[in-house]
Amino acid sequence: LNQFSASFVDNTIDASLHLRNVMSDPYLKAKLLANVDLSTLEQVMPMEEGESYQGVLFSDLFLDGNTSSLEEEKYDEFTAKGKLSLSDFEYQSENVADDITIKELAFLFSPQALNLENLEGTMGVSDFKMSGSVDNYMGYLFKEEPIIGTYSFYSHQLDLDALMPSYDEETTEENAEIEEKFEEEDFLLIPDNIDFVLNTKIDNLLYDGMLIQDVNGLLVIRDEMVQMERLNMNMLEGSVGLTGNYNAQNHSQPKVDFSYDLRNIDIEKLNAHFSSISTMAPIAKHAKGKISSDLKTVCLIKPDFEPIYSTLTGGGTLRTNEVRIEGYEPLDRLNNTLDIKELRNTTFRNLNVSFAFEDGKVNVQPFAFNMGNIRTNVQGSTSFEQEIDYKLRLDVPKQAIPAAAIETIERALAQANKIPGFKMKELPAIIPVNALITNTVTNPRVETDFREQLMQLGGDVKGAVKDLVDETVTKVKDTVRATITEKVEDVKDDLRERRDKLISDAQQRADKVVAEAKVLADRTRKEGDENAQKLIDEANNPIQKRAAEAGAKRIRDQAENAAQRIEREAQENADRIMSSAREQADRLE
Repeated sequence: LNQFSASFVDNTIDASLHLRNVMSDPYLKAKLLANVDLSTLEQVMPMEEGESYQGVLFSDLFLDGNTSSLEEEKYDEFTAKGKLSLSDFEYQSENVADDITIKELAFLFSPQALNLENLEGTMGVSDFKMSGSVDNYMGYLFKEEPIIGTYSFYSHQLDLDALMPSYDEETTEENAEIEEKFEEEDFLLIPDNIDFVLNTKIDNLLYDGMLIQDVNGLLVIRDEMVQMERLNMNMLEGSVGLTGNYNAQNHSQPKVDFSYDLRNIDIEKLNAHFSSISTMAPIAKHAKGKISSDLKTVCLIKPDFEPIYSTLTGGGTLRTNEVRIEGYEPLDRLNNTLDIKELRNTTFRNLNVSFAFEDGKVNVQPFAFNMGNIRTNVQGSTSFEQEIDYKLRLDVPKQAIPAAAIETIERALAQANKIPGFKMKELPAIIPVNALITNTVTNPRVETDFREQLMQLGGDVKGAVKDLVDETVTKVKDTVRATITEKVEDVKDDLRERRDKLISDAQQRADKVVAEAKVLADRTRKEGDENAQKLIDEANNPIQKRAAEAGAKRIRDQAENAAQRIEREAQENADRIMSSAREQADRLE
C-alpha cells in the first residue's frame, strides 16, 4: 500500500504499508500520520441515537525493519519511532450507563518496547491511571512469540458493581443459557505467550456491595497462570492478605493454589459475601463477632470457579477474642439434652482452632474453650455435605446442675447410705461429661454419658438406687441409650450401625470422585480426538497430510496421558477416602 490519504471535515489521515516475508522473517515498513477531531465523526458516518464522541486522535508513527533485528537485539537496524495519543476523549451512548472520558492516552514507540506513557480517565464515578511498557510487541504480532509487559494501575475510586454489565428481562433467559453452557463446558484458559506484571493500587474499591480500601499488590500473568503476590486490602472492618494462583496449564482441569491471612474480620459480613464459608464452616452463619484466620488450600475447580470440594486439601487456623453463636442447632440440642443453665451462654472467648481439609471434610483438631464456667474440649469434623461428627468433654461444676436435680441426687445419697454395708460417695465439685454430636447440622443427634458418670461417681449402686438415679436423670433430660451392664449388646449394635454407615458414606464419596474424574477424562480424550482430526482435515496436500497425521497422533497421546493421569489421581483419592473410613471404623470397635 504505497499511499493512503483521506481528508474530511478538516481531519487528515496519511498512511503507507510495505510487508514481505511474512512467514519467515517479516519485513515491515509503515507510517501512520493522523489528526482527527472525533466530534466531527457524526458528520461523515451514522451514529446511533444518543451516541457521541469528543476528543482528538493524533498519530505520528514510522516503522522500518526486519523482526529478526529485534530478536537479535540489533535495535540500531530497526526503526520504530513516533507517538499515538488520544486527548480530552468523551464517549456517550444509551447502551453505556456511565459516560467514558479519557483525559490523556499516550503511546510512545521504540524498537525495544511499546511504552504507555500515560492513561488517565474516568467512567462514571470510577477513575483510573495507568502506565507501563510492552516488550517484543513485533514478535508477538508476527510470530506469536511471548509478549512481555509491566504496568502500574492506580485508582482513587473504582466501582466494579457499576462497571459490570446488567441485563434486561428480555435477555435474561438467553444469558442464563450462555452462563449454563459456560459452567458446564468452558474453563478460562490463559495464553502461554503472555507474560504480564500488573502493579495495582486502589484506594476505594466497591465490589458486590462491599467497600474495599487500600488495595495494593501484584497480579502476574505467566506460564498459563494468573498469580496474586502480596495482594493486601482492608475490608469487612479488618484486613485481608491474599497469595495464590489460578493454574490453567492442564486445559481440561485447572486448579487453584490459594492462601489468605484475615485479621479482625466481621464474621457476619464475611458469611454474607462469601457463600463457600458456610459450606466449609456451617456455624459461621450463626456467629457474630470478629475473627482472624489463616488458610492455605489447593483444589480443582469447576468452570464457574466453584471448588470441587472432594479434591480440597490444606488447612489453617481460626482465632477470635469473642464470638457469639445464636440459633446453631447442634449447640441448641446439646443445651436441651443436658438442661444446664451455663450452656445457654454461647458467647465464647479466646478461641484458637486448627483445621485441615481431608477426604471431603473439615477436620477440627482438639481445642479447649469455656461455655460459661464449663471447661469444654472439642474435636471432630464437618463434611461438605453438612454431616457432623464431634466429640466433646465437658467439666460440669456441681453448682451448674439444676437445683432440683441436685436435691434429688442428695436425697438418693442419703437413702443409699442407709443400705447395710454400703457407703455412697459424695458427688465431686466437677463432673466430667462426654458428649457425641453426630448426624447433620440441621438434624443433629446428641448423646451423653451423664447417667454413667453420676452412677460411677456416686458409687455405682445399680439396682439398689436404680429408681432414684433414673429420677435424677429424668430431671436433667439425659438422652444416653445404654448406660448399664445389661444393655451392652444395644451399644454394640449401635456401634456396628455407625461403622456400616461410615463405610457406606465413604464408598459413596469415593465413587463420586471416580465418576467425576471419568467425565473429565472422557472429555479430555474427546477434545484430543477433535483437535487431532481438525489438524488432519486442514492439511491440503500429501506432505502436509503426513505431517498432520504425526501431529494428530501426538495430540491423541497427550490427551490419553492426561486422561489417565486424571483417572489415576482420582482413584488414589478414592482409595485414601476408603482407607481413612476403615481406620475410623476400626477405632469404633
